[in-house]
Parts: sequence; structure tokens; C-alpha cells
Amino acid sequence: MGEVVRELARSSRSVIYITHKISEAMDIAGRIAIMRGGRIAGIIEERGADFDTIVRLMFGDKPINDSQTRGFVEHSEVDPGGSVLEIRDLWVPGNHGGYSVRGVSLSIRAGEILGIAGIAGNGQRELFEVLSGLRKPARGSIILDGEDITNKDQDIGLGGVYP
Repeated sequence: MGEVVRELARSSRSVIYITHKISEAMDIAGRIAIMRGGRIAGIIEERGADFDTIVRLMFGDKPINDSQTRGFVEHSEVDPGGSVLEIRDLWVPGNHGGYSVRGVSLSIRAGEILGIAGIAGNGQRELFEVLSGLRKPARGSIILDGEDITNKDQDIGLGGVYP
């Protein structure tokens, strides 16, 4: 699976890989976003990813400093260019009331692989369902290649946009 995901990135595709398995995220992702309580608890670049830091973010110990969690890792094989996917202040209702995703914002450029990790029940499934067109967000926006696809009536989910 990892080689397929890396091949997609080398061909200038952006990849969002959602898992609760830390080792998978560390093996595949160039950037790892950790979700806790429906929010992004931290974003770690490939060079700063270590198991203990990810676990601390997943379980709620103090966040790591901002210099470790921001920026873009340049890869010589791919010219990243501008964002191909932007999620802005996304809020997604949960199945049992309240919100499962609260105010999530992120941007992905061509060739990037973003892994999202978190303990089951912290909004990863709902985020995936919104991005794949299976669920509608309560508010926020999803911009794909400059086009707002939030709440499109047709089943345009990201899974159908890029093969």
C-alpha cells in the first residue's frame, strides 16, 4: 500500500491517508496531522515525526512548539506549486449530536501526502466522509483546484475526482 501511495505523490497527486495506525502514518506520510476531539491537535513534518510526539498529541499532553509543526517539506522529485485542496474552518456534525470535526483547516499541494492519525472516534471517519461526498459539513468550505465543491449536489467526492 505504501508504495502505491508514494507513486501517486511522485505523479503530482495529493494524497490524504487516514489511519489510526501511527506506524503506517510515519511510513507513508510527508506530513502527519493528528486529530483529537474533532480538531487538529498538531501537524508534524516528516523530519520531525516520532512515535512519542504523535502519541502525546493523540492523547492530549502539551502540544509541541510551533516551529516543529508548520512549514512544507520540499521534495526534489516534485514541484509542489499551489494548493490543490483546501479545507477551511470545516465543521461536521457527528452521528450522536454535537460536532465530530470542529474548525479544521488545512491545505494540500500537488505531490504531498498528508497522513491523518488519531484515536478512533476523534473525527477522522467524518472528515473522510465529507471529503468523499458521503456526508455534508455544517459549515466551512472544501476547495478543489480552485473550485468550491462544498455541498455539491452531485457525487463529486474527492475519490471520484482523481483516479
